[in-house]
Amino acid sequence: MCRMCDAEFDDADSLQAHRKDAHMTCKQPNCKGKVKVFTQAFHYRHHMRTMHGIEVETHPRFQGARQKRLKSVQQEDEDSDALTQPRQQDLFISNHESVDQGGRPLQEEELPTPHLDQEQRHDTEDPSAEKEGTPNINPQVQQHELGLFEANTVASLRQTIKRQQDTINKMAAAMQKEKAQADQELRRQSDAHWAEAAELTRSQIQEVNRLRGGQWAWNYLGEQADERISELEAMYQLEIGVERDRHEREERRLWDRL
Repeated sequence: MCRMCDAEFDDADSLQAHRKDAHMTCKQPNCKGKVKVFTQAFHYRHHMRTMHGIEVETHPRFQGARQKRLKSVQQEDEDSDALTQPRQQDLFISNHESVDQGGRPLQEEELPTPHLDQEQRHDTEDPSAEKEGTPNINPQVQQHELGLFEANTVASLRQTIKRQQDTINKMAAAMQKEKAQADQELRRQSDAHWAEAAELTRSQIQEVNRLRGGQWAWNYLGEQADERISELEAMYQLEIGVERDRHEREERRLWDRL
């Protein structure tokens, strides 16, 4: 059975041929690659990724790792949604609670209506308004109600803005704290890196000095050898001269006898 596509085969040769044809052969149209059938899995993956922009998996363990990565990403998304949704609900509830607490704006069903408070408004009605056929509501009362509504709305908005500003300040403080910790960790790693580099440089300098000291010894021995060779050459030349003189004297003595 092929572990990649769960296809069943009777013998190993058929399975090997299936793997090569189905999972190791480039079947893309108009492929400009020189090799179509690959013997190594990473060559096939590299070809498909660079030539065709396709990510392929040629081993079951890679497929399992890919599935694990996908599951982990999905789990992270679900966790993020689970964390974000209660936070949004809390914000929604807090906004409504801020409106319900002190000075909330009047709701539509709570506004004065002509049928419910007609008797209460009777004393504040404008007589001239009835004659003109306009709604019999005193402009002063209407202006007063509008002012209360605007005041309640402004107070609610101010509370919401203040609460959001406090949240922003807390987030900024947390971000500054995290940034300070990250900078401290980066500085520590940098100091450790520079200390390691300095120690390596120091050891290299010591090794160079040691090698230079050995070279100086070889140079000194070479100079001594050159001086000794010069002395030996001088002695050799001197001995040659002495032997030449003796030979000449002996030759003259023999000629004198003749």
